[in-house]
Amino acid sequence: MLKRAKEKKAELIDKAIQHIHRKLPKSEADLIEKFVRVYYASAAPEDILKLSVIDLYGQIVSHWNFISQREPQEAKVRVYNPQFEMHGWQSTHSVLELVQEDMPFLIDSVRLELNRRGLNVHLILHIGNLQIVRHKEGQITDIKVKQPKNHEGILEAPMFIEFDRQGDENLLDDIKNAVIAILGQVRLCVHDWPNMIDNMSKVVQELDDNPKPESKNEILEVIDFLKWLKEDHFTFLGYCKVNFKGEGAAKEWSLAPNTALGILRLGIEGYFDKLQDLPEDAKQAVLSKEPLLISKANRPSKVHRPANPDLIAIKHFDSQGEVVGQHYFIGLFTNEAYN
Repeated sequence: MLKRAKEKKAELIDKAIQHIHRKLPKSEADLIEKFVRVYYASAAPEDILKLSVIDLYGQIVSHWNFISQREPQEAKVRVYNPQFEMHGWQSTHSVLELVQEDMPFLIDSVRLELNRRGLNVHLILHIGNLQIVRHKEGQITDIKVKQPKNHEGILEAPMFIEFDRQGDENLLDDIKNAVIAILGQVRLCVHDWPNMIDNMSKVVQELDDNPKPESKNEILEVIDFLKWLKEDHFTFLGYCKVNFKGEGAAKEWSLAPNTALGILRLGIEGYFDKLQDLPEDAKQAVLSKEPLLISKANRPSKVHRPANPDLIAIKHFDSQGEVVGQHYFIGLFTNEAYN
């Protein structure tokens, strides 16, 4: 049964490709065929066989026309209801299309937003590590599957998603804008990842230089834990440092300039409370000389997993061993950490 379904899927794709070659110039048709053979390979037969040849042809060409031109570093997103007169194909679902540089967390984060809205996903076409060669105006000139020693072109991640049909154009625009914002958060996390790891290493060194010998054993345990986090046990989403100022009950903290990384570049509000806003017992814990605090952020992440991120807070001590600030790492313990 499955073998026959796969054969029928291959036959339908072949017919759509034949249609492409009849309708389009040879050079463009050859390029689209190369793309289709890779892109549709992982699609379940039942998701493809529900389409007619004309609708599959229209879906392919419409998607290709959308992704075929892209500016460097552009995250290109479209959300629409396919209509034959406008798009060359039709569907009972709404469609989200995007193309940008390939990076971690893309598919997870986009699905997370659709799930958050209570929308069922009916089809996902996605392939990472797809080398797309473009000329200087951004038009595709070649498609190839990544080879270990072949670095020509940029690794891109085209994506096609069908979800519950939404009749309100304003809602479709809202979904598009939300996805664009989420892709921006993903980019910040991925771009700043090396700097967050580097900051963790600096914090480890800072703790190792702690001048208080009576706390050395505790400090060593914290250092071992932080090193363990770096060994693929923590997904780093953000970092910042805060400085304490004032005395006693009037003590407050402020964000250290130019320290925010990842999602915290967009603001720390909502992820954790300021020192001056904490209840007294929580404030005392922050000001204590316990070197490490682990808690949950106050709001869920829109990157990777639908959970309130884990918050790792490490005290910053001055040369006299007094707490004068705190390093915050926000992220998610990995599955490997839980296992």
